[in-house]
Amino acid sequence: MNPESKEAGQTDVDSLYICGECDLLMKRPMLSVGYKSVCPRCGHTLFHKKKETVRRTFAAAFSGLCLFIPASFMPILHLKIVESNSFHTLISGVAALWNSDMFFLAATVFAFTLAAPFIRLLLLLYISGSLYLNIHSPLLKEAFKGYLSLSEWSMLEVYLAGVVVSSVKLVDIATVNIGGGLYYLTALLIVIVGCDSVLDRDRFWRLIDEGYH
Repeated sequence: MNPESKEAGQTDVDSLYICGECDLLMKRPMLSVGYKSVCPRCGHTLFHKKKETVRRTFAAAFSGLCLFIPASFMPILHLKIVESNSFHTLISGVAALWNSDMFFLAATVFAFTLAAPFIRLLLLLYISGSLYLNIHSPLLKEAFKGYLSLSEWSMLEVYLAGVVVSSVKLVDIATVNIGGGLYYLTALLIVIVGCDSVLDRDRFWRLIDEGYH
């Protein structure tokens, strides 16, 4: 059974909750879909009950993983300097740093722009897929903790900003053409933002804690 179908008949737990910003202790509110509650003291958003959060998160995570491969391997920029032509991808950028003996920088770029976003999407697909398909999985808590922890280490948008700035600076000395990889990379970032916008963290935690998987 789809866990979303249990929403209407479910009784909200009358439990206490602490605001993450000002530590105000209050009762957990009962919300309808689409509504959110804020802390009466500091105005921090406490809960935002989102519509069909499991199904939408599952679809967004799957879409992100489908976009990840072309975004990583397709050329982002095509540079032509005099008679020299070169294509640049996410992977080739890391390889170029490694071949230049900048091992730490290469590892850092790989971790933040490739590994962290990919692992986040993979974890989110595993979590939302298990809940949506009602598959028992004992590792959901650890997987969700890992997903939330990696949110601070995923910096794909910083790489995209660097590509845009670099292409602008290179216009005076080279012919710069945008490759298909840049469009996939932009779409990937939009999907990643979409994952965060449709994900109801409180709803996911409660589904995991109550065993609806």
